Amino acid sequence: MDFSTKAFLLGLPVGFLFSFAMGPIFFMLLQSSLENGLRYAVFMIFGVVVADAVLLSIAYGGVGKLFSIFHIDFEFWVQILGGSLLLMLGVVNILKKKVTVYDTTFEKSRLIAKNITKGFFINILNPINFFEWAGTVALLKSKYHYTYFENMGFFGAALLGVFLTEFFIIFFASRLRHLIKPTFIKKVNFGTGILFIGFSAWLFWEAFT
Repeated sequence: MDFSTKAFLLGLPVGFLFSFAMGPIFFMLLQSSLENGLRYAVFMIFGVVVADAVLLSIAYGGVGKLFSIFHIDFEFWVQILGGSLLLMLGVVNILKKKVTVYDTTFEKSRLIAKNITKGFFINILNPINFFEWAGTVALLKSKYHYTYFENMGFFGAALLGVFLTEFFIIFFASRLRHLIKPTFIKKVNFGTGILFIGFSAWLFWEAFT
């Protein structure tokens, strides 16, 4: 087994571990899968993976150093923005009266765009995600000394691991969808809303303390 293959195989479980962190996106994926089905929840995963790729590019390129040069508290503002987004989503989930059925092509397209956007912003505004990727980059540079292409293989495998793990999560959730009544989905929405408000409060607390 050559070194690049080892880098790829090492990256897969890293993506698995990152995606199983019980953060807000985990619950949003479950909610989307139960409410809208597998087909539309996949688009949320696409938004998540794109956000991870952006965070990874920032960490790998050292762009985060620019924030310290210009005396911008990167962590503080990510926590404030992430907390605000989760607070808004939490309130919307709690106040949601019914499960929406999408019939027309326009409505389906709107749901696709909505899920991609949600997945992207919830993931990119969670500061834990950035520091996970930044820590991984630092470890690779200090311990493994991979070449550029080996790094790309590792990170490509990690992103693939994220996608596959979250796909299996929504796949199994969607298999239960036909057994679940709309009243249960409303309870899931309410519970998810409470969790999001809890995550939001934690981010605000971290930002100001």
